[in-house]
Amino acid sequence: MLDKKCVLWYNVYINKREGNNYMNILKDSEKRYLKGMILPFYDDVTCVVKRKSSDDISYIRVFINNNSEICPYLCIPYLTDDGIYSGMEYGRKYSLRELGIFK
Repeated sequence: MLDKKCVLWYNVYINKREGNNYMNILKDSEKRYLKGMILPFYDDVTCVVKRKSSDDISYIRVFINNNSEICPYLCIPYLTDDGIYSGMEYGRKYSLRELGIFK
C-alpha cells in the first residue's frame, strides 16, 4: 500500500510534467495568514478544505487529527471577498505541502 508521501510526490511530479504550478495555489498573503493560524497545530493537521455554507458564504476548514471528538477541525473566519483563496477548489482536500504553506 502506498503511503501519503509517495502519493504526494507522484501528484507533484504529474502536475509539474503537465505544466501545472502545483505549489502556487495560494497567494503569498494567503499562505502567511494560514501558516499563522495553523502553526500551533502543524503536526496534527490532516488537510485543508475550502467550503461553502448554506448561506452561500465561503470559509476554510482545517482538519486536525487530535484524537478528540470535541473539535476535530478549525474554521478560518468566513471569506467575504470572492478573490480570497480563489486558487482553491471547493470540497477538495489539500495537504499543507500542496498549498505551499510548509515544505
